[in-house]
Amino acid sequence: MPPSPLRGAGGAREHGGGRGVMGLDVMGFGLVNAEGFSMPVLLGVILGVFITIAGAFVYDSSTGRAANGLSAASAGGNPPMVNWDVVSEHWHGLETGLRNAGADLQRGWKRVTS
Repeated sequence: MPPSPLRGAGGAREHGGGRGVMGLDVMGFGLVNAEGFSMPVLLGVILGVFITIAGAFVYDSSTGRAANGLSAASAGGNPPMVNWDVVSEHWHGLETGLRNAGADLQRGWKRVTS
């Protein structure tokens, strides 16, 4: 078998010998390297979370099970896959917490710089 363009004659990667954090090279794909996770893995995780949430919302909306104030019996007895009311409460709580943290950070920074 001819050597891969990413591998030298010895089969090790040209950059750093193919070893990542604690010598871990996940199945030869270099998913973990000395600098940490590579950017495509991080982007894939973020994209996967977004697609999962969007898919659950589309499914609940298309089956009539979205949080619209109707009982579960009106949607064939099936409750929504996600309790969107709770998600909304948590989202608003996160927004409020981030705004408060930002305001505290600004006040602290003004106090340090003045």
